[in-house]
Amino acid sequence: MSTETHRLDELAARLRETPLSAEEQAELDALLLRCPAARQRFVDHMLLENDLREDAAALFSVPARVSVRPRWSGWLSWRPLTAAAAGVVFGLFSATMVFAYAVPRMRMDRQRVIPLFNESFEDVKAVFGRGFPNDAERWSGDFAAVVSTDGAVSPKKGQHMARLAPVAGRKFCAAERIVDIAKFPPLSGTESRTVEVTASFHGMGTEWADRNQIRLAAFAEAPQDVKAIWNADTRLEQALQHVGRTVKMKPGEHGWQTLKVSMEIPAGTRSLVIHLGAGVAEDAGPKTPHYIDDVHAQFVITETTP
Repeated sequence: MSTETHRLDELAARLRETPLSAEEQAELDALLLRCPAARQRFVDHMLLENDLREDAAALFSVPARVSVRPRWSGWLSWRPLTAAAAGVVFGLFSATMVFAYAVPRMRMDRQRVIPLFNESFEDVKAVFGRGFPNDAERWSGDFAAVVSTDGAVSPKKGQHMARLAPVAGRKFCAAERIVDIAKFPPLSGTESRTVEVTASFHGMGTEWADRNQIRLAAFAEAPQDVKAIWNADTRLEQALQHVGRTVKMKPGEHGWQTLKVSMEIPAGTRSLVIHLGAGVAEDAGPKTPHYIDDVHAQFVITETTP
C-alpha cells in the first residue's frame, strides 16, 4: 500500500466519525485532486460503509460491484465535504460534474424481537381471574371464560376463544393482562423497547355498532400494586405512558376484526398493562357478549448506532 492510499484510509476513517479539521480537509482535497487511485478508494470507503454501492451505482449509471440491497432503518444524517473534494469524487464518474454534495451516513438500527405470548385460548383448563389482575402473566376479566363455538360465533384460530360477558353499568366488557418488565434483561443505553399487541374481536352481529379496543399502559409500580391504581379515576395520570386504539364496526357487520397497537415503553417502567375491551357503541344498545381470539404480543428491541 502506497503512502498516499494509507493516508487516504486514515482521513476516510476520521471522516466517518467526526468532521475533519480545516487542515485535514485541505489535505484530503489535494490528495483527491492529484491521485485517481485515491478518488476511487475514497468512494469505496464511503459507499461500502453504508451498504449503498448498488444504489449509488444505479444513481451514477455505472456497474455495481456488490449486488447487496441496503438494509437500514431510521433517518439519514449527512456529513458534508468541501466543494473541492465533492467535485473530484463526482469527477470519477463525469469530468463535467463539479458541485458540492454530501456523503450519506446511515443510522444503522439493529432490532431483535422477544415474543411475550401467542394466545388462542386453547388451554381450556386456564381460568380467567375476576376483575383486574392481581399479578402478572395471567388473564383476568369480568365474567370472562374460555369457550368453543358459541351460537353463531366460531373461534378465529384453533378450537377455543375467550368470551367476555357484559357488565352492568359499563360500556365495555374487558380482559386484562400485566407483563412484569423486571423479568426481562435490562436495556443498554443505546437500546429502546417497543411493545406490539395484536388481537381479534367478534361481536354478536346485531343491528347495533360494536366498538373494539386495545389499550396499553406503562407503570413504575410492581404488578401487585397496579390494580389499585387501575381501579382509581387517576390511573391514566399515574401512567408513565398510555396508548389506546378504538375501532367502531358498522351496524350489522359480522366476522372477526383485528386491531394492532404499539407503544414505546419509557424508562422506569416496571409493569405493562394490556387491556382488551369490546362493547356496543350506543348507550341504548343491548349488552351482549363479545369474543377475543388470536392475541399476540412481542417486544421489539431497537439498538441505535450513532
